[in-house]
Amino acid sequence: MRLRTFGGLWIEAPDGSRLPNPGPRRLALLAIVAAAGRRGVSRDRVRAILWPDADEVSSRQALRQTIYALHHDLGVRPIEAGSDLRVDPDVLATDTNDVQAALARSDWETVGLLYRGPFAAGLSLADSPDFDRWLEGERTRFARQAESAFEAMVREAEAAGDRRRASEAWRRLTELDPLSGRYAASYIGALASHGDRSAALDHARRYSAEVRRELDADPDPLVVRLVAELRAAASASAAPSAGLAETQVTSQADVPKPETSIPSRRVRRRVLVGSALVAAIAVAAVAALRSARSGEERVVIAVGVFRDLVTADSVRWSGISSDALTTSLARLTGVEVIANSRILQLLDPGSDTLPAARAEAARRAGATEVVEGELVPAAGGRWRLDLRRVAVRRGAVRGAYSVDGTDRLDLIDSATTLLASDLRLERPRRPLAGMTSQSGAAQSLYQEGLRAYHGGEVEAAIPLFRAALEADSSFAMAAYYAYRASRLFSFREPALEARALALSVAASDRDRLIIQSDVRRHQNDTLALVFADSLAARFPRDPEALILAAEVWSHAKLIGPWERELYERAIAIDSAAEGRARDPCRVCTDFFLLVDALRYADSGAAAETVARRWLAVRPDDANAHGVLAWLLFADGRYEEGIVVLAGLETGAAGPGGPGATFVGRLLAGRLDEADPECLVHLDQDDPRAVPRTRWLCAILWRNQGRYRDATALVLDSRLPGGRRLRWRPSPDPAGEYVLALETGRPAVAMRALEASVPRSTDGLPPGQLARELTWSLTRRATAAVAAGQLGLAGRLADSAEAIGPVSLFGRDRLLHFFSRGLVAQAAGDHLTAVDLFRRSVFSWTFGYTRANYELARSLLALERPREAIAPLRAALRGGWDGGNLYVTRTELHELLAQAFVALGDRDSAASHYAVVERSWRGADPPLAARYRAARDFVVGRG
Repeated sequence: MRLRTFGGLWIEAPDGSRLPNPGPRRLALLAIVAAAGRRGVSRDRVRAILWPDADEVSSRQALRQTIYALHHDLGVRPIEAGSDLRVDPDVLATDTNDVQAALARSDWETVGLLYRGPFAAGLSLADSPDFDRWLEGERTRFARQAESAFEAMVREAEAAGDRRRASEAWRRLTELDPLSGRYAASYIGALASHGDRSAALDHARRYSAEVRRELDADPDPLVVRLVAELRAAASASAAPSAGLAETQVTSQADVPKPETSIPSRRVRRRVLVGSALVAAIAVAAVAALRSARSGEERVVIAVGVFRDLVTADSVRWSGISSDALTTSLARLTGVEVIANSRILQLLDPGSDTLPAARAEAARRAGATEVVEGELVPAAGGRWRLDLRRVAVRRGAVRGAYSVDGTDRLDLIDSATTLLASDLRLERPRRPLAGMTSQSGAAQSLYQEGLRAYHGGEVEAAIPLFRAALEADSSFAMAAYYAYRASRLFSFREPALEARALALSVAASDRDRLIIQSDVRRHQNDTLALVFADSLAARFPRDPEALILAAEVWSHAKLIGPWERELYERAIAIDSAAEGRARDPCRVCTDFFLLVDALRYADSGAAAETVARRWLAVRPDDANAHGVLAWLLFADGRYEEGIVVLAGLETGAAGPGGPGATFVGRLLAGRLDEADPECLVHLDQDDPRAVPRTRWLCAILWRNQGRYRDATALVLDSRLPGGRRLRWRPSPDPAGEYVLALETGRPAVAMRALEASVPRSTDGLPPGQLARELTWSLTRRATAAVAAGQLGLAGRLADSAEAIGPVSLFGRDRLLHFFSRGLVAQAAGDHLTAVDLFRRSVFSWTFGYTRANYELARSLLALERPREAIAPLRAALRGGWDGGNLYVTRTELHELLAQAFVALGDRDSAASHYAVVERSWRGADPPLAARYRAARDFVVGRG
């Protein structure tokens, strides 16, 4: 028999006929085991997916019964039921195993035959959201494998000149993602390349209709342009661009050039951005001479030193021309170009005009060739541009090009056309003048800004970028870097955000995608996902592109294998490129972002492993020590964390404020040791330290049960004893809310939020507004339930459900489940509450810790204490603010102790009650009974 999983889920008899389906849960079991392949899947994992809320005994019994029923239905035993479950290939063949085998032997055609659609399409278990989450992940995994296979088929077909095979591969890719502008344009170009213009136009019409129907947006602008070109005269593509009309071109290259531009046989990809829809990578045409270059090494170009011997300030113009030439070369498809900003990252300060330094930076960036040259005076008031392609390894000149004219950008355009012809690539269609600034002053200021920015002097770079934008209001990258640098010192720059997005349409492919991905990510715009996907696909060896794409996707759905691969590739590239310790350390940033993503994905052990790798690479990096120490503190390993910090200046987390050891004590439950530091740092003359110190000390005193002291500090800026702070910080609505809620004043808590509720008139981007509104609605619903207003809480949950999907942040789509869980819990329906609380969790460690706490409370009410332990432990591995602010760590320890008591594990219960007893020794009177219970338990155990 054969199990078919792609495009549906069914079992075929040996004669090919379909057998009756054995039922959804039995099919779900088959899907899980089949997806695991020959390695198999543990019984514990299957039970966690199919019966997450059942106790161990019940779930074991349910699994045994399901396996038995499946074997009975089929009359054979397709599942080998040992300690791990796997499909018996002698009884049941599976297309999942066949696909993996085909991928292993690079048999793309077989993959295409087997992959008929999404994995287990149509299957769902209404009462098992954990299964649906697992299924979505598997569908994504298999779809990416199919995508990789079809793209490999494209590469092979193009290299062999097999146009129809390439066209078929592009068609399959459009089936995988019918809304992708990249796939649509590529398929249209492939059809046109072998003369099937009618089919190309027909697919363009279908694609445009699909985009308008599904996204209510216009189709990719380049698809529109490609359709127009297909309808135009065949000779139009060979006409010279207007920008070159006055430029005379001669060549000194050692490879003969044709008189006209060579029509390309390869697919040229270019990313364009529409105002409402992310465009992806698109196509131009395919040509007859690509096969002549098949088998040659991949060409990666960086721009070396460019000498301007025309302008008096040649150093200034050299940097400008280098950036313009890099932008120009980046328009070519079929050759990878290292961004000029990347070269500046790898250069020591002041060395960007030294040929040897730039060549070494290019080598470390992965370049195979460096383009260098001069701009010199020519007869008749003209200029001559001489360029050379030099091999990085051997220093051999691979091509030389000379053009003359009267305009710098036209000269670079013309030289790029010659270089493209030499490499047998299609010439650029867009003139350089529309993609980079033509203002010498703007370019000069921008270059100085880049040097400062990549040299770690970010604050000094901001006025340079702003001045560049003032000199040329259409300079996209100046607007973006001004926004990017300013973002490090303030929360939002709405005017710069809007300008960078608007100007990005005219930027180069890489710059456009960088701007759109980054700005939209910070706006919480879901369109960032499509830009990021294109960025990673288009620039797979650019570490900045890889990191940005990984950040966007990790923000939306937590880190998975694909995102982890992007981070690791960036680390490998930056490690090889930097070669030695240098500041600022780009690979350190890569490590930090990966650690952060792993922490949010509840992978603390993996995060610690990466942090230790970082420390091994940069043993003197204070940030590496601090991050590793934080992970150890959060895991309860306080002494180990202190050892990691030993010998370093742990310093202040904010100017003059508490340092890393304070946070370590807070995370490790050593609150009495942290308390004296609060008074020291609150009673000082530095106003910059007060807001953060007040925030931390209020959290500390809440964890100690000292709500009167915390309230006086937050509301009146008073120290214990009544004395006011020397500096009175701004109001703290979040602090007021949580204090009111925890002291039994839910109406006051709701009022505390009113002043900070975001409005549509605030000018926030839709995604950011959705994020803040969803968070506000959830906190208000929490207070409404505490006040007994269950109807109001339900309406607030409805609003959060409607608004949440507008936000890119993955948590926002789930928060409404938490509010509904509170309503069910308050009504005494703990079984429903458990399901809703589980569905609300985005990250168990850094989600909304109140969900972990309330889930555990309902599980204890249902007498399922064992299941309550994991969410509570996860919450303790999280932080102390943000989503972790809304329940104290002391309360988490208290509930954990109660769970262990219910399980009969009194030793574990005593260890958690010991933390409670130590923390609440000076607690306010309302906590006296709970404190005595903890103390008596600890004393009784002693």
